[in-house]
Amino acid sequence: MAETTIEWTATPGSDGTMHQGFTLNPWIGCERVDAMCDLCYADVGSRRLAAQHHLKLWDEGSSRYQTKDPWGKLVTWNRRAEKLGVRLKVFCASYSDWAEDRPELVAPRQRLFDTIVDTPWLDLLLLTKRPQNINRLVEATKHVDVLTQNVWLGTSVGTKPSLERAVQLVRSHESVHKFLSMEPLLDPTFDLDPLVCQHCWGLEWQVGDDDATPFCPECETEMVSGAILDPLNGGIDWLIIGGESGGSKEKFARPLHLAAARQVMAQAKEAGVPVFFKQMGRRIIGDSEGFEVNHWLIGDGVDPLDWKLEWVPPWLGPNAGKKPENAIGFTLFDGHGGDPADWAPEFRVREYPEAVVP
Repeated sequence: MAETTIEWTATPGSDGTMHQGFTLNPWIGCERVDAMCDLCYADVGSRRLAAQHHLKLWDEGSSRYQTKDPWGKLVTWNRRAEKLGVRLKVFCASYSDWAEDRPELVAPRQRLFDTIVDTPWLDLLLLTKRPQNINRLVEATKHVDVLTQNVWLGTSVGTKPSLERAVQLVRSHESVHKFLSMEPLLDPTFDLDPLVCQHCWGLEWQVGDDDATPFCPECETEMVSGAILDPLNGGIDWLIIGGESGGSKEKFARPLHLAAARQVMAQAKEAGVPVFFKQMGRRIIGDSEGFEVNHWLIGDGVDPLDWKLEWVPPWLGPNAGKKPENAIGFTLFDGHGGDPADWAPEFRVREYPEAVVP
């Protein structure tokens, strides 16, 4: 837990200076909830710690390792922010899920919210894949008011099944900011403005024989759009996008589809929601125009996990500089696709919501 290089945790100062943020992990360990967790970097990054303490920290039957004095770090960072006169961001948590509901996490979660109350110069970016637990767990801490002071609530969405989490997030308590982390964004297309039931907030709908208006089959209520992308009425007001950067020879990083990225960026722009594009990831599918291509991906098969890849540098061979006809994607020079200089200009977008001064 320390100052982090995660770009979206930075805070731009009034003079243009970027003040880097921090990561906080009151405990380490988690249980995967869906396919977005398949290549979890935190699982890989915590294996040495787990081995040292003879612990299983991930998935069914795992325990949680509680870190030493994370609260003192928050107090120290708060003093630094107050001295600078700049609100600093703290991402919680990069190696766990703060809203995981387990008996042994009740006490440290209570201490987390107690300390948030005492550190008003910090913006706590609380990211979870369990937004359905937010209301109940926060109310248990007796610190609901802090959500409107210096807490940003966020959830991870990157596949169509996970879109339900975005709906659960916007239904939760008000906060200074609500944000979505679409990292990794995995689906080939993605609609961030789906039809939602006005009564039960469900996403399933149908159309009657005599009426073209979509309605909820459970409530028989008309479906509406705009529930997620409406910052003035409880929707999100920040969108973070990124491709998958993990993977190995045994399990490839899944590709980022540029069509999906363009779609959600356009929807956010239309709604006035700031967008932060973090990274392209290891593999990219789409038009390579404007990108600094390192290798072409040649393969067969529809499922990226079945691709037989041949890494073809663009500067070699009889067709140097040209995209091979059988290329299904490409990579960039930065291994994680994190250098905006390699990207087509339309994706070089790194916007932040307005800070709120305590």
